[in-house]
Amino acid sequence: MAWHQISVVSNEALASDLSDFFSDLGAVSVTYMSAGEKPVYKPNIGETRIWEQTKTIALFELNASPELIQSLFTQKFSAETTRDWHAEILADQTWERSWMEHYKPMKFGQRLWVYPNASKLSVTY
Repeated sequence: MAWHQISVVSNEALASDLSDFFSDLGAVSVTYMSAGEKPVYKPNIGETRIWEQTKTIALFELNASPELIQSLFTQKFSAETTRDWHAEILADQTWERSWMEHYKPMKFGQRLWVYPNASKLSVTY
């Protein structure tokens, strides 16, 4: 199944409002990613911290209208507080294969290497 993916960058104070906005419009998933260089280290117990510059990413079913979502977005949020609006269609793909594109060989100890293979996971001693 393909999806509409919409993302926008904001400061950390606005990210939660963006998440609620997308959820209220029917997003099936909303996630956060870093949009800057500053890391977030381990928060205290009960504390939720996100990045100063946060990319909020929402997935919508294909029957959603990105144009309508963007129109409602521009009515609610100012251009001074958000940037980098992006909408695209994510095609369906086999996740078992797609994650392997980013998988690199890993060395454990002196003689153990684990590396991907097109047909199976290979281990060399």
